Amino acid sequence: MNDKEAEKHRYDNRAKHAIDNSNFNNANNLTIPLKAPYNFYRNMITNHCGNDSFILEIGAGMGENTEFLLDIGARVCATDILQHSLSVIKGRFESVVKAWRCFHFCGFIE
Repeated sequence: MNDKEAEKHRYDNRAKHAIDNSNFNNANNLTIPLKAPYNFYRNMITNHCGNDSFILEIGAGMGENTEFLLDIGARVCATDILQHSLSVIKGRFESVVKAWRCFHFCGFIE
């Protein structure tokens, strides 16, 4: 198994665990060192995007940034190569889809 396959397998298992435990809200448990790049990009995004911005989130994982994007008022199309990750996103933000219709659920076929 090469590095790319190992990483894909790790993310897929993490998403399956979240689905099996119906634990969608706690999917974003990053350690402090891993949060630094997210905080940097979130500051940049906040300065350039906001209400009614439409954002294509590529490689959304389990929604680590999706919630932030929705909170600033953006409309989001989240994509990921792993179906389990997309299922977690759908579970986490299902109420947003129904309430505001600002979130789009997109997937890729390998």
